[in-house]
Amino acid sequence: MLLPGLYTFASKTNSNMFMEQEKTTYNTLPERIDYLISEIKEVKALLIPRVETPKEIPKFLDKECALRYLRNLGYNVSSSKFYKMTAENEIPCHRSGRRLYFLADELGEWLKRRIEEESRSSGRLFPGPLNLLSNLLKNKGEIL
Repeated sequence: MLLPGLYTFASKTNSNMFMEQEKTTYNTLPERIDYLISEIKEVKALLIPRVETPKEIPKFLDKECALRYLRNLGYNVSSSKFYKMTAENEIPCHRSGRRLYFLADELGEWLKRRIEEESRSSGRLFPGPLNLLSNLLKNKGEIL
């Protein structure tokens, strides 16, 4: 007997892993509910670690990570322009031999000051980037 409101249900068979259409009856309902519960548990097991663990920003960023970090904050700059800015000490960086390292906090503060200075000097506000920046800096553990 088919339950009112219940239609066909896709289930896995043991002989093959293809989905078959079967009618849900009073006799098969407990088995179907158990199957759905196990499927939900598998989906939760896959999704919960992704939601609960925000991406962490490393303390020291290399050039590519620093560029990605700034772009995520809304400051789009080319790789060559970024390198030129480091050579002219326009952007906070640390050098160890020939390598450049950046601190995420310093880059965030630098970008915030830069946007504020540009908005003051032009006499107008940049509501989009400034709001984006302030929102992202509040949640800086989830940027990269």
